[in-house]
Amino acid sequence: MSVYYIAEHIITDPVKFEEYRVKVAPMIASYGGRYITKAGSHKFPESPHWKPERVVIIEFPSMERLNAWYTSTERMDRKSQGLSLKLTMSDPSLLCTIR
Repeated sequence: MSVYYIAEHIITDPVKFEEYRVKVAPMIASYGGRYITKAGSHKFPESPHWKPERVVIIEFPSMERLNAWYTSTERMDRKSQGLSLKLTMSDPSLLCTIR
């Protein structure tokens, strides 16, 4: 059963974000993940309360694969290099997984 990683990114450094995006995409794919959304593709047909800058939805084949990616050494190495730290989440509750 597919599961989904959903997050809002508030981009504070576009250059670092692009560096991160280029490096993380193949890593996500290696865990069976695929992007469901593209930059600027989210629309809200009814004036929403939530108005995110950038929504990311990534589909994984299972919660195990999502968790394997999320806790992977590769991903943690990216964080320790400061690449993903340039992405600030506006609210921790906007990072979720759906089974």
